[in-house]
Amino acid sequence: MAYTVPPRSLYQKSDNTTKLVTVDIQDVTWRYTQKFSEVQSRRNMIRESVLAYKLADIHTNAIRNWSLNNNPADIDQKPYCWDSVIDELVSFLHPSKCNDQLPGRQTGSLEWRQARGELGQTSLYVEPLLKGSKCIITPSNSELQSGIFHLRYNSALNIYQRPYYSNDSNSNDNNDNNNNAKTDTDVVLKFQCSTNSPKANNQESTKLIENARKAGLYGWQSMVYQWRNIFRKVELDWHMVYLAREEDSKPSEDGIIIWMLDLRNTNYRVGKVSIFTNMVCHSTDCHARFVLCSGEYPVNSINSGQEENNPQSVPNSCLCLQPGSASLFNSESMIGSDFLTLKARLWNDDESIGKSSSVAWQQAQLFRQKDNDFDTWSLEWKVELVKINKTVN
Repeated sequence: MAYTVPPRSLYQKSDNTTKLVTVDIQDVTWRYTQKFSEVQSRRNMIRESVLAYKLADIHTNAIRNWSLNNNPADIDQKPYCWDSVIDELVSFLHPSKCNDQLPGRQTGSLEWRQARGELGQTSLYVEPLLKGSKCIITPSNSELQSGIFHLRYNSALNIYQRPYYSNDSNSNDNNDNNNNAKTDTDVVLKFQCSTNSPKANNQESTKLIENARKAGLYGWQSMVYQWRNIFRKVELDWHMVYLAREEDSKPSEDGIIIWMLDLRNTNYRVGKVSIFTNMVCHSTDCHARFVLCSGEYPVNSINSGQEENNPQSVPNSCLCLQPGSASLFNSESMIGSDFLTLKARLWNDDESIGKSSSVAWQQAQLFRQKDNDFDTWSLEWKVELVKINKTVN
């Protein structure tokens, strides 16, 4: 570390500019480590004795020049006296022990300090931020009229479909007794939420993918409210596709995906709910789980006060689906709800977090299927929509 000062009149140039003059140089490495031997093993460009002699010579000259030049006393950056230097060197002979109460860096934004791992040993754990466009799914008129909301996802194609979603502007032109709405492979729709994903190359899937792109249903993120630490993995050697935690993520970092279905601005409520999905765990230390909840409204929801005017609102309830559960899940426990949240989570046991594993991110998987399987939907979420007499303002 070098100290510099701008002497006032000694080095004043004719153009009234002031040049900086080096006052002293100090090696402050030892103030910021307790692992002296480890640090010293990496300082191998020059012998320590040679470096110490050179620094001592510079320091001696700095003290002598400072005194001879009669520098003003109000300049703070004067050289250390030899007594101060010796006292500091003596303190290094018996460095203080770490007391496990290190506070961590105190300056900088929380996200920046967390990314650098500088929150300290006693800091509270702060969950990483969720990503996403906060897409909340609302049923179309055709889905309401047919009484079914059906969302399905194929990881091989990386597309969603809503089989009962048709163009609402043309719904009145359909036959009155026709309850089978056109699928999104026949109708081009534009949803609010969409993402850009790499194009698939398989000739057989081109039409499905093109229609999904036009409908805003391409990419697993397109219908998701929020997510964290999730990506789509394509195994070229095994020809498998699935969602997992981001590659090389730490075992302590979980993965989350959230879908939301909102019926609050409709005259319909939830009836029976069914979910078909697949989850794979390749280790006893890792876990995958789906949780379906009713009444968990998003923060700052524009309709947050609406449920207060509905005395018959259904209390919150949640159901869990995990590996080993029935692959086809049916429930009537959420009948009457006006808002559903489907949340998937991938994580490791706390006991295993300290273990070094380069593939921990890959051991828990969602929607695993063959990369040429275009007929199987690895997620199918069906909600029966029941009409009520209540008029929504």
